[in-house]
Amino acid sequence: MYARRDGLSPSEWFDTFGGKCCECKTTIPDVRVLECPFCGSLEEQYNRSREVSDAFKLLKSDAIGPEESFGDTPQSSQKLSRTLVLKCMRDIQPKDVSWLWEGWLPLGKLVAFDGAPGIGKTTIALDLIARATRGIKMPGSDTRTSPITVLIAGVEDGWEDTIRPRLDAATADLDRIHTVRVSHDGTFTIPDDVHLLEEKINDSGAKWVHFDSIMGVLSEDVRTNSDHDVRRALGSLKDMAERLGVLITFIRHPRKAGAATAVDAGGGSIAFSGMARVVLFAGFDPSDTTEDLNARRRVLAVGKSNLSRLPSSRTFQLANAPNGRPCVAWGDASPITADDLASAPMRLRTGGPDRKAEATTKQTVAEQWLSDWLESGAPVSCDELKARARESQLKWRTVERAAAELGVSKKRGNVGEPSTWYLARVAPVVAPSRPANDEIGATAISQEMLDFPVAPSSRQGGASGATHEIDRRAPVAPNAAYIPELGATDGATVGRADT
Repeated sequence: MYARRDGLSPSEWFDTFGGKCCECKTTIPDVRVLECPFCGSLEEQYNRSREVSDAFKLLKSDAIGPEESFGDTPQSSQKLSRTLVLKCMRDIQPKDVSWLWEGWLPLGKLVAFDGAPGIGKTTIALDLIARATRGIKMPGSDTRTSPITVLIAGVEDGWEDTIRPRLDAATADLDRIHTVRVSHDGTFTIPDDVHLLEEKINDSGAKWVHFDSIMGVLSEDVRTNSDHDVRRALGSLKDMAERLGVLITFIRHPRKAGAATAVDAGGGSIAFSGMARVVLFAGFDPSDTTEDLNARRRVLAVGKSNLSRLPSSRTFQLANAPNGRPCVAWGDASPITADDLASAPMRLRTGGPDRKAEATTKQTVAEQWLSDWLESGAPVSCDELKARARESQLKWRTVERAAAELGVSKKRGNVGEPSTWYLARVAPVVAPSRPANDEIGATAISQEMLDFPVAPSSRQGGASGATHEIDRRAPVAPNAAYIPELGATDGATVGRADT
């Protein structure tokens, strides 16, 4: 059914797109504003689509007839209005990266912050936020910056009993920090509410938005182990950050088994690390064997940077602030790298130095890696698994052996489509218990029988109705039952009771 264009206002016309921008598909709550927050003026799109529609009507006038009114569907006008634009590289002016903390926190970019639960990621983030709001020098830096406003969203901890006291412990300027919630249910989601976030950034003048954690704010239809879904979801954040010059940081938990590199250690798709321009990683110093975890040295390191050389890692410990809450006590530079921190759980998984195996085998690592990728039960493309295996420095043959060991199910794709792998969640089959029967008799197993190895199973056929008896001279399996009523006269030896 065609929508009539003539006589419609821009707002009425954009209603035919289901409340979405016809260029970038961003949801627009009120099209009367005539401005898409991501790709520009809706009025320009409206006027351009009218011009295309008028030209299209001239081409189709003979087929439509003079008395018939014609209007494009939103889909057809969008296809006709899309064009490719070339821009000479000489016309693009280079610019320097603006740093809130040089080498660590770039303005206008996404930054991923990984680390094991309890290592102090939130405390570190709040310490850095407090420094940014007061213009205090960052750890190991000699440069002061102007105080900035920060927005915090997706917090897993309580605002009143955890976040506010920790900001107090870090001496933050609370007037420059704001929480982000959604009015109707309090749940902020990505990418659905990114356009609303941009409005609040413009209103508050914020230069930093922090998500703690990213998994808690992703929309329900975003599959976190899907490279495509994650890149589409974070793409709106990336575009907004670059357009407004705002730093976007998000916390993510690593995989349980660790990884060879910090870039590959985070949970979910590697697209989280791929979209981030900087990846931070926090962990215990693997060279510190202090039994008391509170006294053990911790390290914050940069695992990836697309914008500069990797800076030196920084040591830190968690201390008690005057209000009794944890705060960060920063130390000196450390030679420990982010890859050292990420691979430590994998190397120490089998125990301490008193055990023979200091590290898991490649097979075990591949099994844990594959299990992490397929833990949701959703099918994952075989091509994507191969690409991620190469990034994790795992040979595909090793992954295939791991799949066989884990019982991974494989589904062949249609013509031209890759096969998919998934872990079938099947409940274990439990044999029904056999009811007690006085005619069969009680189980009689002596301790002497339990001390013998299991006898090989054998059964000798006989005439119809013939039975078998257990030779008491033969070793008996611990779970074998002696049944007097089933004794045989042919002297056969049975290693297990067949019921």
